[in-house]
Amino acid sequence: MQIETPIIHTFAFEQLGITDAEIMQAMGYGPEDYDSHIIAQVNSCLQSVPDNLRIEGGCVLYDNVTVYPESGEIFVRNSSFTTGKIVAHEMKNPQYIAVFACTAGEEISHKSKIAISGDPLNGYLFDTIGSEIAERAMDRVQSHLSEHAAAEKMNITNRFSPGYCSWPVSDQHALFALLPNRFCGITLTPSALMQPVKSVSGFIGIGTNVRYRDYQCLLCDMHDCIRRKQRIRQTG
Repeated sequence: MQIETPIIHTFAFEQLGITDAEIMQAMGYGPEDYDSHIIAQVNSCLQSVPDNLRIEGGCVLYDNVTVYPESGEIFVRNSSFTTGKIVAHEMKNPQYIAVFACTAGEEISHKSKIAISGDPLNGYLFDTIGSEIAERAMDRVQSHLSEHAAAEKMNITNRFSPGYCSWPVSDQHALFALLPNRFCGITLTPSALMQPVKSVSGFIGIGTNVRYRDYQCLLCDMHDCIRRKQRIRQTG
């Protein structure tokens, strides 16, 4: 596998196949809550997504990695990350770590800001669509990485990001130091927030002794996470 060589993918919005049901779920609605007026408004917003979105995502692979599940630490090259025990346990025994970042671009957030002045619901819908764009694009990046790993007889873990499962957001600075400057057009504020806002970043483990598992939401202490609420709703 190519080590420390940036891999970047670009996507068109239509490639991501985002549906009205996915946006409704991301907003916290279950099927029993669907309303024809809301669904019509969601579809109107999906059809009004700007044509000039700059959706990009990719990763850089490192092989100089050590994971300590007991202390919740991961070392990549010479950088230390206090990911917490949940993430470190899910990432244990990798041969490589893919440091990833993916963005929906600035345009969708701009669309949300314009819309919110005239219709707060539309503004919220475009904001939610922006989040889904970043996640669905990262799904594609992760799928490409899984195929590449499988060709080398290896597996991947799920992806994990600063800000979740006790992994502090402040580690973003060390994470982005492992990526080229302005990777996929993303920068960090001094407080470690990504710009564009609708961006994701984190780690994926790769190796013969790692495995992919769905997010173990019931083990996580981030009770306000929308993904946790969705999974609990789905599993009852």
